[in-house]
Amino acid sequence: MISLFISVVSLFLFRYYSNIISVFTKLLIGKKVELWKSLISGFGLGFMCLVVIGALVAFNKESEKKKFKKMEEYIKYAEKDKI
Repeated sequence: MISLFISVVSLFLFRYYSNIISVFTKLLIGKKVELWKSLISGFGLGFMCLVVIGALVAFNKESEKKKFKKMEEYIKYAEKDKI
């Protein structure tokens, strides 16, 4: 049920964003562009944004792993110093 709701909402959002994309392509290029061309460029822009966001999230997780690993090393050395 929730997935059906999400798919319906995504369809409405897709219609809204496809209109925005076609308006922006019209403003950038200066002539009217067919809807399928604007959708392809919109998918390309969306894919590029998702790739950038995914890379940032992966980089952030990797830096957190490195920090955690350093903390484990510090704890290990601190335990050795106590003994």
